Amino acid sequence: AIIRNQLFEEATQAFNKPTTLDQSNFSPVHFTKLAKARNYMGHIMSTFGNYEKVVEEFNKTNELYKVNKLKEDETLAYACKRIGTAYVRLGDRQSAKVYLEKALKIYLEYDNKNYVGKCYQELGTLYLDENDLSKSQEYYLKALDVKDLRLDIQMMASLNLSSIYLKT
Repeated sequence: AIIRNQLFEEATQAFNKPTTLDQSNFSPVHFTKLAKARNYMGHIMSTFGNYEKVVEEFNKTNELYKVNKLKEDETLAYACKRIGTAYVRLGDRQSAKVYLEKALKIYLEYDNKNYVGKCYQELGTLYLDENDLSKSQEYYLKALDVKDLRLDIQMMASLNLSSIYLKT
């Protein structure tokens, strides 16, 4: 555990180092790479189950995009999706919906079928947990309508859809 914590601290320092640099000459490409580094830190935090830190790290990506007026892309969409998922784990369903909807919007623009399907799936689950069966069914059906969707996402949407039918 001590070695793991030491490696984690070293990784954290490495990821935080670019934020200490003079960013006045950074181009949008530099800020996008910095945002990807923040996403990696958020991903690491999620492996530890520290969802408050997950939100914090992925929000740094959001802030980089906002402050530097970067074009919304899949790096930002990934951050939004992960924030939404973290909020689900933290029990904040309203915030989860906001971020998952934002991720969905961007993934739709980029035609990223698997992440579109994942967003629909997660939104369907949020509404299912709230017992809004109609809205949940709508999202699961949208997930199943995505062409060339990965099989695991199709299966989850189908299983969850069947649970709705069992409730009605």
